[in-house]
Amino acid sequence: MDFAFKPHWEFQLDLTSSGTPGDKGGGGSASDLAFTATENFNEAGNFISFEGMGGRQKLEGGFAKYGDLSVTGGLGLGFFVPSLSLTAQTGDAALFSTTAGLNLGFQIFDDICVGLLLNGGLSSHQIPLSALDPALPDTLIEIDSRNVGGGLSFIWATSEIFSFSLTGLTTVENTYQIQNLAHTFKLTVPGQDTVLPSSSFGFDWAFIKDFSLNVTLQRSEELEPAGLSYSPTLSQTVFNEAATTLYFSGYSVGLTYTFQ
Repeated sequence: MDFAFKPHWEFQLDLTSSGTPGDKGGGGSASDLAFTATENFNEAGNFISFEGMGGRQKLEGGFAKYGDLSVTGGLGLGFFVPSLSLTAQTGDAALFSTTAGLNLGFQIFDDICVGLLLNGGLSSHQIPLSALDPALPDTLIEIDSRNVGGGLSFIWATSEIFSFSLTGLTTVENTYQIQNLAHTFKLTVPGQDTVLPSSSFGFDWAFIKDFSLNVTLQRSEELEPAGLSYSPTLSQTVFNEAATTLYFSGYSVGLTYTFQ
């Protein structure tokens, strides 16, 4: 019987619910459905993956529908297994963002992989001026921000049924600009950096053929500057009289169906 590797496509459907409730209330939440198609080129681990996702997420106190497209490519170079991902997202409230992520993974044992994570992106969305101050008119404005982050990951695949992961990540979100919708007036917001250190624990459980349960628990804090800034964890633009630190406990629960 021939068990030689053959290039093939693999498909996944993912249904996920996530949230980041804060210790003082508030926090973001999202629910989405994703379809992923992955072509596995060889036994070494070279692949390319395409994903389409749709759902809704909390944004500026309400829920906004969104969709995104992403592509990920990876190489299997012995113990070195790097991958690169690019994502573009759009949705209600003229939400738009682009994100790039680089994972420099190292397969130190057959069942253990560690990785250096790097990411960055740009995002923008629209809100009424009255959301910042009820005394202001309902005129729509655009909030623009950018982010960069880095961290480490540890994945332990104990068997074909269970795998565990630990991740530590720090992201800096910079709210750098406010502009009108015609983009004829732009106001620079200098020095408004929100720092988000976080750590997470996750596990995957292939509890039945082709189905797996994915759970991630996260603990994070958000160091918000004085003045106007966008809070990624709250998914909301905030104004602080003084620098503020908030604490959050995040979760993500997903069900994945894999087929060829």
